[in-house]
Amino acid sequence: MIWIAIQFWFIFDFWQINPIYSLVLCFISFTLTLLWLPESPYYLFSVKKFEECKNVLEKISLTNLGKKIRFEFRPENSSEDDNTTIDEI
Repeated sequence: MIWIAIQFWFIFDFWQINPIYSLVLCFISFTLTLLWLPESPYYLFSVKKFEECKNVLEKISLTNLGKKIRFEFRPENSSEDDNTTIDEI
């Protein structure tokens, strides 16, 4: 946004360039979001895609903590009360 303001004030004499730049930047950010943003782990867990959910959670833990954490999901009817375990690798 600052770059667009600088162009408007100092570089270009006509205003039509600024909306074009804004549209291009919006399109680029929307496209990158669609390509690189993974599905929500909550959504993947709710539709029972446990392997994909585990992979997304491991990627998030590696990004946020700097270390990989292994996630394991167990069925609800197991004998233990806790359905999810987390172990550090």
